[in-house]
This record gives sequence, structure tokens and C-alpha cells, in this order.
Amino acid sequence: MSFSLSTRWNASRHRDGARMIDEIRELGFATVELGHDLRADLVPGVRQAVSASVVRVGSVHNFCPVPLGYVRGSPDLYSPCATDTLEQEAAVRNTRRTVEFAADVGAEWVVLHGGRVEMADRTGKMIGRYLQGDRPGAGVYDKLRMRQLMEREKKGIRHLALLRQFIETMLPHAEKLGCRLAIEIQPMWESVPTELELFDLLTEFKDSGLRYWHDFGHGQIRENLGFINHRRWLERLQPFLAGMHIHDVVAPAQDHLAPGMGDMDFTVFTEIAGRTKARVLEPHPETTADDLTNGVRQLRQQWADAIAAPRSEGSCASS
Repeated sequence: MSFSLSTRWNASRHRDGARMIDEIRELGFATVELGHDLRADLVPGVRQAVSASVVRVGSVHNFCPVPLGYVRGSPDLYSPCATDTLEQEAAVRNTRRTVEFAADVGAEWVVLHGGRVEMADRTGKMIGRYLQGDRPGAGVYDKLRMRQLMEREKKGIRHLALLRQFIETMLPHAEKLGCRLAIEIQPMWESVPTELELFDLLTEFKDSGLRYWHDFGHGQIRENLGFINHRRWLERLQPFLAGMHIHDVVAPAQDHLAPGMGDMDFTVFTEIAGRTKARVLEPHPETTADDLTNGVRQLRQQWADAIAAPRSEGSCASS
């Protein structure tokens, strides 16, 4: 089974993009995702590695490279569903830039966040309650969760319409350049879209090529906080699945850990893992190479029954 690695793991440690790619290749990965923290000074070395067929770029995470004026990147620098016109325009402008970059380095997929509802951070409060000992099913916790759900549903309608407009704008541009767009759900309940909202969007834009990018860590956090059933929603969205970000979680919300460093049982996702070729490890930059290598080994063991992806799609050398 093959895996790709996100440059989120090591971009912050390098000043030369070619050396950044070399470090990834030394671990046995032949395919990378260019992460949202890829700075402009790393781009020449990446282009050099791609031109020399040293590495293949499978996906690019919006916004990439890091937009001008920012020291650090984030997929949430601009919200595609913001009610502020200037922020909307910035989201469109910088997503176009990402798509053009993705096409230039030969990536098939651009991974997007949809933004968030403009409301108070109630998810953060729920994480705080969880850490204090409250859990889904407890009265105080569930009251807070219900308040969150009601506010989110009421305010989300306008933002979902704005996200739809954004998608309608971006899909033709991506198609023209030979790239495809995939939306990733964030861990917070304030994020747009929810699983149900995304299912409706994917159904609506199915013929236009819009797809789903599953994030195991985000899905597990949403389950930990009582928002969804992770496995059931992944199964429902699986027909639209383009790829996946893989990282472990310590409950409730400490994520981007190497597989095996958290609480997740990846074996329950074995069948679905074999249905896509884009399996991207997205560990935190502080993850050690040994922990990453061990995580790949564990995934191979746990997903041994999954259908192996073709070798041409990239691989990670066995440890």
C-alpha cells in the first residue's frame, strides 16, 4: 500500500525546497502533498525536483504557496464563505493562485477548506468542558452542544450560499488548468460545510468534478465531541472520496500525530482506505522520522487487507 507525505511535516525546517524534498525521499516517499505552509522561497527547489522527476506532487493544500504578506501559512487565512466582500475576493484570488501552482507542478488535486460561520468559538468551550471531565451524554455538556448546533444551523444558511458561489467560480478555473477540487471538513462545528451540507454540495456539483477529501483526525475530533459518527459519515461520503489526510488523535482534540501515537483505531477504516490512491500522511512538524516510519509500518499492518494502490502513484519504502 502506498502513501504520500505532506510537506507540512518539514517545510518549516528548510530554506531549500530541493533539500526539503530530499528529506522526504530519504524516508521512501515518492509522492508528496505541498502543504499550506510552503513558503515562496521553497518553490524553486520544489520545481527543480519535479522537473527532474525526483518526486511526484499528488495534491496541493490551499493556500499554497503562503500568500504574500504572511510569515506562516494556514488553510484558513481567508474564508471562502466570509460575508466580508474583501475577504471573499482574497479567498478567490489566492485559491486561483493555488490552482495555477498545482497545475504547474502536475498535481491532480487541490484540497480546500470551506470557511466558517461567523459566530463565537463554542467548539473551544466544548473541548474545555471535555478536558474538565464532561463528556457527550452529560447534562451540562449536552446543553452547550445543543446551543452550538442551533446557533450554527441558523447562521450557516447564508455562509453555505456564499460557499456555493465560491465553488461555482473556482470549478471552471480548475477544470481549464487540468486540476480538480476537493473539500475537507474541519474539526470545529463552526466550520462550513458540515457533513450533511457537504453531501448536498457534492451531489449538486458531482458532474462538475467536485469531490471530498477526508481528514481522519478532523473526523475523529468531531466524533469525540459528539457531533458525528466518524465511520458512518465517511461511508456515506465515500462515493465522492478523492483522497485522505491521515494522522492520529489523542482525545478530544490533539491531532496531527503519527499513526500509533494517539487513540484512533484505524482498522475500522481498512476497506475504505483501499478505495483511494491518495493517502497522505499529515503529521505535525515536531513528529520524529522514527515515529513517522513506525506509523507507516503500523498502517500497513492494520490495512493489510486493503487494495494496494499502483506503484506509479507513489510509495513509502518498507521499514
